[in-house]
Amino acid sequence: MVNRPAVILRYKPPCIEWLREISEEHWDGSSLEDYNKNCLVYLVDAYDDEEFHESLEIEYDDFLIRELFHQEIDEKDWPQISFHLFQEWFNWEFYPIVEDFGTCDELIDE
Repeated sequence: MVNRPAVILRYKPPCIEWLREISEEHWDGSSLEDYNKNCLVYLVDAYDDEEFHESLEIEYDDFLIRELFHQEIDEKDWPQISFHLFQEWFNWEFYPIVEDFGTCDELIDE
């Protein structure tokens, strides 16, 4: 057991529409469902969904910036980062415990 809570951010349509507009030349036709199948998983220090939501009001920019980097969006093209934008672009799923069934002792670095 990892003994840490995790959060997965799920994209909402406004975020996908913005991504499509900002990177039209690189757009591969991915749908909202495609984006939400390949989400990052974040290990967090919250104990429940309510505590995570409270911490999110302070740390939303860290999550939003990581997601923008993950999508390889040039910083000059980023929108103004705000909690309102975060709420407009993402839903989240909170998982209280992450269990590790793996047997590999080595970390894989890509």
